[in-house]
Amino acid sequence: MNRRLEIKSRLSRAFALMRRDGFVARQNFLCCRNCAGTRIAYDLRAYSAEKRATCKGAVFYTRQDAEGLAPRDRFWRGSGREEFSLHIAFGQVDFAAKDDGAMIAVGVNAVIIGRALVEQLGRCGLRTNWNGSEETCVEVVGLAEDVQ
Repeated sequence: MNRRLEIKSRLSRAFALMRRDGFVARQNFLCCRNCAGTRIAYDLRAYSAEKRATCKGAVFYTRQDAEGLAPRDRFWRGSGREEFSLHIAFGQVDFAAKDDGAMIAVGVNAVIIGRALVEQLGRCGLRTNWNGSEETCVEVVGLAEDVQ
């Protein structure tokens, strides 16, 4: 299997695990982060109170983010191989933040969501880059077995 397909397969496994663990996890979702975050929050308004109580947060990447899965030659860096990059947004779901229902927010709980995302991506054999801040996306930079 080529690297791009392997990364996509591992991403799908990681997102399935995030859903299993109580997160809303969407892949290649809508055009941009603003639209995706708004739509996820809107969709969550339809959740029952019980389901809202079990929702731990949201993780997602958009079609714009997925463009980072297109290979880019990095011969100028001397590696001689293609590299990939995908940014995954995350946040807690704040159902009381807006009059119209919910929004994806950052904060202390968002850092916990980011850590859970990095952990699941690692379990699925993906390398990540993240500075631990709730205000930056988690970046998938390749397969765990890639040598830098």
